Amino acid sequence: MPEQIMRVVQKIKDIGKSGVCSEEDLRVFFPNYPVLEGSEFIFKISWANSKNYIDSEIEYFVKELHLIEEKYKTKMNDDFGFGSPSPSF
Repeated sequence: MPEQIMRVVQKIKDIGKSGVCSEEDLRVFFPNYPVLEGSEFIFKISWANSKNYIDSEIEYFVKELHLIEEKYKTKMNDDFGFGSPSPSF
């Protein structure tokens, strides 16, 4: 797996461990925040490739995917999210 992707995956896990997703974290995952383009890495995690990112820290990985969505919804003052972390689950 390319080093850049590994850094993003580790960032996801680190935030999952802390239980906090900041606005700065949103900008890491969504460079054009608050606009979602759909091409961001987080949207490329699917049933087909999630096994590439799963290891013994799966709990933190899934938690962070959820925290990112919840933080985005809060910042946008909207109930609209962008999907479930279920493909990684």
